[in-house]
Order: sequence, then C-alpha cells, then structure tokens
Amino acid sequence: MRLLQRHVLHDVLIVTLLSLVALTLLLMSAGVIAEARKAGLGPQQILLITPFLIPGTLPYTIPLSILFGVTTVYGRMSGFGEITAIKASGISITAILWPVLLLGAALSVATLFLSDRFVPWARAGIRTTVLNTLEDVIYDILRNKQVLYDDQTHVRIIVKDVIGKRLIAPTFMYRTQQGSDVVARADEASLHIDREGGLIHIRMDNANLATSNGSTLTIKHFDEPIALPGWNRAVRKKPQDFTIEQMRREIHHLGSKESLLKAQASIGSVFSVMSGDPQRLLDNPLHKKLSKKLWRIQRDIRKFRTEMHSRRAMSFSCFFFIMLGAPIAIWGQRADFMGNFFLCVVTILFAYYPLSLLGMNLCKEGLVEPSWMMWTGNAFLGVSGTTILRQVLRH
Repeated sequence: MRLLQRHVLHDVLIVTLLSLVALTLLLMSAGVIAEARKAGLGPQQILLITPFLIPGTLPYTIPLSILFGVTTVYGRMSGFGEITAIKASGISITAILWPVLLLGAALSVATLFLSDRFVPWARAGIRTTVLNTLEDVIYDILRNKQVLYDDQTHVRIIVKDVIGKRLIAPTFMYRTQQGSDVVARADEASLHIDREGGLIHIRMDNANLATSNGSTLTIKHFDEPIALPGWNRAVRKKPQDFTIEQMRREIHHLGSKESLLKAQASIGSVFSVMSGDPQRLLDNPLHKKLSKKLWRIQRDIRKFRTEMHSRRAMSFSCFFFIMLGAPIAIWGQRADFMGNFFLCVVTILFAYYPLSLLGMNLCKEGLVEPSWMMWTGNAFLGVSGTTILRQVLRH
C-alpha cells in the first residue's frame, strides 16, 4: 500500500515540477517579458527586473502545474487499467488520492506564503529597479517608439531620433498650472530625472515656444520641470504590494479615519437639523469634501479586504484543482492526459475564474462579504470534484 502511494506521489511530483518549469518559462518569455518590451523597456531593464518577475507568476503556475501532474498520472493509471487492478485487489481509490490531496494542501500553504511574502517583495523590487533606471527607460521608450505620452499630466514628447542622451528634433507638449497648453521645439534636447520630486526636466537651447493663446517666443536656455508621466501610478502602492499583516494594519488605520470622519459628519448633521435647514448641510462644500473623503476611505478598506481574502482563496486553489482533476482523470478512463487536462482547464476558465472575478468586483463595490464570496470558485470545484468522485467510488 505505502509503496503504491509513494509511487503515485513520486510521479505526480516529477510531472508537476517539469510542467512548473516549462509553464513559468513560457509565461515569462511569451507574456511578461513581451509586455515589458511592448511598454518600451530595454534589454538591460528587462534583465534587471526578471528575477523579480518570477515570484509573481508562481501563484498562477503552481496550481496549473499540479493540475497537469494529477491529470497526467491518474489519467495514465486509469487508461492502462491500473485503477481497475487496484479496485480488484480490494484497495480503495481514496488510498491513492489522499497523499496527493495532502500534497495539494502543503502546496496551498506554500503558495500562500509565497504570494504573501515574496510577491510584495518582488513588486517593490520591480518598482525600485524601474525608478532607479527611469531615465534610461524613458530614453529607451523614445528610442523605440519616438513618442511618450501621459494622459493624466497631458505631457507628450515626440522625437525624430535618439542618439545617446541627445533627443534629435524634439517636440514637447505640456500644460501649465494656469491651464494653457505649450508646445516647445528645438534642434536638440536632453532629459534630467528628479526621482525624489517626481519631475522631468526638459533642457533645450534656442527653444521655440508656442502657447495656446497664440503667443510665441524663443528662449536661449530652456529648462522646464514637468510632472513625470506615470509618476503617481509608479509610486502609489496598491493592495497587492502589502502583506496580509500590513493590510490588517492599513484596514485598522483606515477604520480609525473612517470613524473620525463619520463623527465629524454626524456633528455637522446635528447642527444642520438644529438650524432648521437640512438642505444647507447638503449644499455645504465642506460636507461634500467630507463625504468624498469618507467614500475613498471605505473604498480602500473594501479593496484591502478583498485582496486579503482573494489571496488566501487563490492560494488554496492548488488543493481544489486536485479535487477536480483527480476524479475527472480517473472517471475518464483514458490515458490521453491532454484530454483530461483540457477538460479541467475549460471548467476552470469558464467557471472558477469568472466566479472569482465576479466576486472580486462585487466585494470591491461593497455588495457582498469577501470572507465567503472569494471562496465560491473553490467551493464550485470542490463540489464538482466530490460529485464525480462519488461516481468513481460507486463504480
């Protein structure tokens, strides 16, 4: 019995590790690195951030790899009649299932630790690496695309060519604090990045400036600091950048702010009622600003809570993928492992992930409770796998 269990567990581990390596390399080369190249990052920047990209792919590749390993091994055993021989010898199918289920539980815990500790570290590493090489990144983007545009700051940089640190025939379009649009042109220009201030300094000699009001002028030494395109998005942390413990602290901190703002709003409501003019409170700019702050805090709390429960649920998908894959592979009674794997993947793509994404959106809107909603996808896989397993045990 134990020899058979070790044999099954060994085969599942070997196939899982091989598929994990192959799937991670495929995702890195065809997906993440391709997107980085599309975003304009040069080979040097991609090489620097590659070690940080791998941990981010593992929470997705580990569940699929264990699913592939399970469907391959159990599908082969079922297709070659080994499952029938095991039943004929009086051994229950559950005897060869529970060691792999324990493996799935262990992998789920490991994936949770990985996604909770290493993924935030990797995201911080990517952000730091990109910010440290930001000047080179911008030059590479201009060298590859000849244009750099940010819709939030309304900055557009167009060049004819980039030679070293020289921008050839540059055109800079930006909007001043007064709201007027400015177009600056010169034969050459250079860039200087102020990472601490989030500014990009555009330096040109003999620059021709044209404003939206029709005025033109020539400046001998032009040095204009402009808000760095994408700076706010680059430095602003998202819930994915926090560990679960850090998210708990952020939720507690935001909850204290929420209570304070609610108290302030209540005081304003009391004074408004006492004055006999409730409409005055609604029209008060201070009340509107207070309501907007309260809405943002509540939104951030929902995002943190959704991410916290989503991270746990997705990590334990390793266990539930096995609960679905193993019974399907045995029930199919065919050695065609790709057919078994494809059937499981179709179920996951059209049921598990839609349920997870729907739950994530509903939780962020505050319509449902994330502590149970984020587990609905896993629950669906568990119920489906248990139903098929009952049929396998019965027949």
